[in-house]
Amino acid sequence: HIGTGTVEYPVSEISRIVPGPVLDSPMSTKPDPLPTSDSILKTAAANEGVDAIFVHSVAKVESGLRQEAISKKGALGLMQLMPGTAQELGVDARQADQNASGGVRYLRSLLERYHYNPVLTLAAYNAGPGAVTKYRGLPPYYGTRTYVVRVLKEYERELKLSSLRPSAMPPTTALIATSATN
Repeated sequence: HIGTGTVEYPVSEISRIVPGPVLDSPMSTKPDPLPTSDSILKTAAANEGVDAIFVHSVAKVESGLRQEAISKKGALGLMQLMPGTAQELGVDARQADQNASGGVRYLRSLLERYHYNPVLTLAAYNAGPGAVTKYRGLPPYYGTRTYVVRVLKEYERELKLSSLRPSAMPPTTALIATSATN
């Protein structure tokens, strides 16, 4: 068929038939596209009531937003969950949606524990709550201090790129944004 007409050829002139592309039609069904790391993180952030930009910043610094990332210490996935932490959270760190869900749930618990102080929250996420307790604040570890600065700079950068402003954000986000800029 061509347009609304038809072209006919004798069978003797046809050597082969090559199928063309399948055009979208109301009758065709496509499989749902695989969720992206952004959508997985946004869903987890929304489910846990944590600022999606903050979550995205943590995951970007932790893993470069790659689910297949594995750290030298054995942390897995987007949110770089240690196997023991993942087990405590009841998630499979190798599954992106569970990794994000568990990581954000853990991040929320740290935000609550440290009264929404992003520096202490990030320090505990990186070095563990024990290190924050031991040093009564930000541990003196170079890697942890660098990590906290990197996440806060990424958060500030992403916040500027977004249309959100601290006054339009939920209270936890405004607290994080205010602390990050002071």
